[in-house]
Amino acid sequence: MTDTTRIWTIFLGLIALILTGGALHVLSAVLVPVVLAFFVALIAAPLDRGVRKRVPQKLGWLGQVASVLAVLAVLAIFAAGIGLAAMQASRVFDNLPEGVVAAVQQAATGEDSGAAAASAGEALEQTAAARDDAHGQTTTVLGIPLSRLAGLIGGQAVGMMAGVAKLVAASTGTLISGVILVVLLMALMLAERGRWQRLLVGRLTESTEEEVESALLQIAHKLRIFIVTRGALGLVTAVFYGAWLWWFDVDLLLVWMLLAVLLNFIPTIGSIVAGSLPVLYAMVTRDPGTVAIIALGLFVLEQILGNVVDPYVQGRQVSVSPVIVLVGLLLWGWIWGITGTLLATPMTIVMLVICAHIPATRTFALMLSDNDDIDDLLVNTGVRAA
Repeated sequence: MTDTTRIWTIFLGLIALILTGGALHVLSAVLVPVVLAFFVALIAAPLDRGVRKRVPQKLGWLGQVASVLAVLAVLAIFAAGIGLAAMQASRVFDNLPEGVVAAVQQAATGEDSGAAAASAGEALEQTAAARDDAHGQTTTVLGIPLSRLAGLIGGQAVGMMAGVAKLVAASTGTLISGVILVVLLMALMLAERGRWQRLLVGRLTESTEEEVESALLQIAHKLRIFIVTRGALGLVTAVFYGAWLWWFDVDLLLVWMLLAVLLNFIPTIGSIVAGSLPVLYAMVTRDPGTVAIIALGLFVLEQILGNVVDPYVQGRQVSVSPVIVLVGLLLWGWIWGITGTLLATPMTIVMLVICAHIPATRTFALMLSDNDDIDDLLVNTGVRAA
């Protein structure tokens, strides 16, 4: 292959990649529920198979029922947690400075979010300045009064939170219908799985059929590991965050703990956001010294959990490079928005396993993984037995 041909091949490959990303973005309304249902079906497949093995063949549909009920139970737990957090937030909301309450209400009713953020910033700055006057001192950072910084940062935070609340309120109906659609698609995929397998058996060679089955099993295995480890680490993070914030009597403990669990499913960025939000809230209700201690404690916890505990617990089971995880967050976030950030690592896992099972793309799979040796990659993706 000449240099010119190689350059044209790379150029055409980039164009194809951009066009594929654009198509995925345009078709997000169709593809996102299907992809979510596919992942949920892979994760729930062991429960479906387990029930099928224990009941007569005519009652095999009980496997889909059990899987659907399990998914609905998990969703009900999260919904209950969100409801309790919302109730706690509504009680604390009235205790915020009057200007902040007015700004949030202004943003939530659809008015200019920039004006609402500015109004909230002024209210926070006045509150912080009044607190400094009460203590008889003015705290500065690099010559800038901390009250001014609190107004700037806190105002923007209030504006963003109000915008998120407005978005959630506006999309509640769409979210509920989307969940129903995903659960329905998942049940249909589980019901059709046996028929699809029978159709493939007659059209694939024995070796190809084994490769496809191995790839699907590895994808499901790694997705279950990802879900379980992220959920467990999220719970551990929530407990430590909650204990630290409780020690300093910070309000909305349930809110911060729930966010720590949910945002932990977004690698790297999620933990940073989960630790920053309670600090921003503390800036409204606590003195600067206490805020600094709270921020330092959460930072230390995040570093320990993210850089020591997380790699040790998750280990090499998922096998995705941390750099690729971050790039995947940006890429899938652009393609599918917030849902894309949640699906970024699962989608990368799927690409990694599929590419590892295709000899021509194993070099690309090695680039996606955190393995240095192709043999280790093949073992970790189920291509070759350990």
